[in-house]
Amino acid sequence: DIEILRASGGKPYVLLHNKAKVALSELGGFNINISISHSKHYVHAVAIIDSDIKNLKYWKNSSLKVK
Repeated sequence: DIEILRASGGKPYVLLHNKAKVALSELGGFNINISISHSKHYVHAVAIIDSDIKNLKYWKNSSLKVK
C-alpha cells in the first residue's frame, strides 16, 4: 500500500494506495515528504507528514490544545 518512487530529478516521493491512503487522510495528513540517504554501512530515511494541525486527531484528543 506504500510505494517509494523517484521523480524525474531523482527526488524520492511517497505514493499511497488503499488502506495507507485512507489512514493518512483520517489522521489529517495530505502529503508525506521523504528523504533517503546512505553511507558505507548505514541507510537513513526520514518521513514527515504534511497536515493542517487543527485536523490532527492526536491534537484533538490530547491535553495539548491548538488555538
